[in-house]
Amino acid sequence: MKKNLKEQLIRDFPGMLRTESKLFSISVGDGWFKLVYLACAQLEKLGGVQIKDIKEKFGALDILLEGPEKARDIAHEAWQQSQAVCEWCGQPGGECNDYWIKTLCAEHRVAFARGENWWTNPDGTRKED
Repeated sequence: MKKNLKEQLIRDFPGMLRTESKLFSISVGDGWFKLVYLACAQLEKLGGVQIKDIKEKFGALDILLEGPEKARDIAHEAWQQSQAVCEWCGQPGGECNDYWIKTLCAEHRVAFARGENWWTNPDGTRKED
């Protein structure tokens, strides 16, 4: 996720994201920003939630958190929704299982098959946030 989007999440949900932890990260593509943001907004209203990590796991959005059972339900709903949203662009997508399981739209499925991804440049260097 681009640096400005991560900063927006940290700015809008400062007490909930455990940014002081060395293990905390937001490691998903820009296409899932809306899902992450909406989940954070719901979790903030719930209260008593600490998000430890936001990542992609087996092609779906994985929000690791501490909090009440209702918080886990919200994270699960975001996980379910992510399975129909392209992680790269946010357009409708589906599971792509070409060695790595990803959720991508048709355009990004082709790009992924060519070896492209949202986190590295064509020369293999890490994209700047």
